[in-house]
Formats: sequence, C-alpha cells, structure tokens
Amino acid sequence: MAIAPRFPSLEIVIRILANLFLIDFIKMANEDKSSYWGLLIAIVVVCYLWFILVVLIMTDFDRCLTRMPFLQRTISLLNSGYLPFFGNTMFLPITAILFDPFVCDHVAQGEPFVWRDCYMNCWQGSHVTYVILAAVALAVYEPIAIFSRPLW
Repeated sequence: MAIAPRFPSLEIVIRILANLFLIDFIKMANEDKSSYWGLLIAIVVVCYLWFILVVLIMTDFDRCLTRMPFLQRTISLLNSGYLPFFGNTMFLPITAILFDPFVCDHVAQGEPFVWRDCYMNCWQGSHVTYVILAAVALAVYEPIAIFSRPLW
C-alpha cells in the first residue's frame, strides 16, 4: 500500500511484477533443452499437489484436523498463498510448459522430433510418458484453475 495508495495503482504494480516473473519463468524453460524435462516433471508434481490441496479444501478436510492445529494452519496458509499463486499468477506459464510436449513440428530424416528436445523422437519411448504426465496434469489443473480464477 505504501507503493501505491490507490487500488488501481497497486493493481498496475502487481501486474508489472507478475509479467516480469512470467518472462523469467519462460526464459528459464527456454535456456537448456535437457533441463526442460526436469522442469516439466516439477510442474507436473506441482499441479498434482495443487489439485490434491484444492480437493482437500473443497471437502473441508481441514476441519477434520482439529487435533492437529499445525496441519490445519498449514493448509489454511497454503489456501491463502499457494492456491492463488499457482492458480492465477502461474496459470499462463504452467499452461505453456504443459502444452510443449505435444509440439512435434521438427522433422529430420523422416522422423518427427519434439520441439523442446531435438534428440527425442515424437511419440516414442520416454516422450509418451512425458505426454501422458502432462495430459493428466492439464486435466486436473486447467478446469479448476479456470473456474476458481475469478474467486482470487
């Protein structure tokens, strides 16, 4: 509030900071072709954890944890910080990275290759595993993130 005493000004500051973070995140994904697969796995795990946390909160599971106040506070903190951050701010970078394994537009010597990794043949070997992981992550992340985005 000290940076921007009026709400529209604060919104502009937050939007600029979010765009800077988005650009850095996408740049990090483009840096090294071999590290993309590790980044993809990390994002897939984050999407799965995000989905589990959303389900726990939607089912009021945190109310069942009255005997464990630390866990109850942790879920409440994740609800107020982690869910909006990954459901709103990180929506576009996560979506872009999860769709990348499906892009097979390079062809060399009659074989299609993955856009992110020119050493991996499309729809063969480990590429199929990455595509399945990304498809499931998209299926559990996208609908809930789109639905809950206006709530945050």
